[in-house]
Amino acid sequence: MSTTLEKLEARIEALEARLELYQMFSALAPVIDSGADRGVAEFFSGDAEYRTDVPGVAPAVGREAIEGIFSSKMHTAAIQGGISHALSFPHVMIDGDQAQVVAHSVVHLRDATGWRAARVAANRFHCIRRDGRWEITSRDNMQLGAEAARALFGNAPFDLPWR
Repeated sequence: MSTTLEKLEARIEALEARLELYQMFSALAPVIDSGADRGVAEFFSGDAEYRTDVPGVAPAVGREAIEGIFSSKMHTAAIQGGISHALSFPHVMIDGDQAQVVAHSVVHLRDATGWRAARVAANRFHCIRRDGRWEITSRDNMQLGAEAARALFGNAPFDLPWR
């Protein structure tokens, strides 16, 4: 039987893991907007997969391919013209050294009249903790209104306190 101290240690470790994931996901969008392509790639594992329904963006496998999405002419031009990626507060579901994270994302673009929401999407990330560091192993990003977006949220094993 676990002692009170062991239970407390386990709870602290779980809170630390959750906080590490919150920190990671709160930094992702600003790093994307900074144009630091390699910095974005560092969030992902070497064999990570990135799937999106953004026109002109093919699925990417591997850190280098993911870096290519964010160093593309399309993305570079968007940064120069004014772009803001925003992730909603993530819902984090941790199971040992694996985690699933779901969040909305909104891409804002700047034009002559100001800023507008150009894309709102469902996001589902799978993460793994290796050597004490969380990495994204897959990201699915699908525009809201599409069946694929509903499936990303609908099939998520939400960790809710009343379940």
